[in-house]
Amino acid sequence: MSPKRPRSHLNADLSIAKMQEAFALQGWTAETLGKDYGEDLLVRIFDDGEATPYTFYVQAKSTETLSRYVKKGSDYVRYPIAFDHLEHWLKFSDPVFLIIWDRETGSLMWDMIQEPSLPLDTSGVKAKILVPRRNALDRSGLERLRTQTVSRHKRLNREQRGSEVLLDLLSKSMNAKVDYDSQAGILVIEHHDGEMSLQLFGATLKLMRWIAKERNTTVEEAFRQTIHSGAENILSIEAGTPYEYRHSDGSVTTCHTVEEWLRCTASTDDYVGWVEEMPDE
Repeated sequence: MSPKRPRSHLNADLSIAKMQEAFALQGWTAETLGKDYGEDLLVRIFDDGEATPYTFYVQAKSTETLSRYVKKGSDYVRYPIAFDHLEHWLKFSDPVFLIIWDRETGSLMWDMIQEPSLPLDTSGVKAKILVPRRNALDRSGLERLRTQTVSRHKRLNREQRGSEVLLDLLSKSMNAKVDYDSQAGILVIEHHDGEMSLQLFGATLKLMRWIAKERNTTVEEAFRQTIHSGAENILSIEAGTPYEYRHSDGSVTTCHTVEEWLRCTASTDDYVGWVEEMPDE
């Protein structure tokens, strides 16, 4: 017997096609992302055929029975999202929109995951985003979606510029070069005399404190050992010995090149995953 294609797969493809059609009619492009990504579409906004710097991601969902997600008398859809997916999308700078296609009516509803119209319901096994049914992906809805996208991009750009100004003022006041990687949580101060000092924050500081406690050493020594260990891994890979990198979800990637190793070690999801596994002090 020939294998049958699951109906859920058909619905998923149809929902993405409907969304791409809606974006195309607006003059935007919608690139389908690979199955390895958590997001389904990357959409680029165009104004009267002119490219803009504004983009957003889409997590596409479909249902044949929308009523299962709607409480009687309510005007919103309670759609479940796994907490790990939610945490993943909340770290995105670009907006991530959940768009739901109701196959029965053919309607599309949307909301931004990072800045939802209504507070998220986090009381259950899964988080639930409350998507207003009035948020139709029609011409008016697309204009509102565009406004939200542009507003988020501009706000984050202002915050970034503000951080750069503060770092510049700090550099001048200290007569030193100051760099801050907010993602890694590392502040680097390069003094005029050539000396360099580091200040750790957030997840990185928690990670180094945990390593220091496990090895019965100081945070400074734990950081030095971590850097030394990374250098040894690079030299080993360059000498022809693959490195087995274990991700926070337990999976393993064999790194045959330094570039592959750097991609693994630079994974924000793994980094946050490891830190979240550590007990609070």
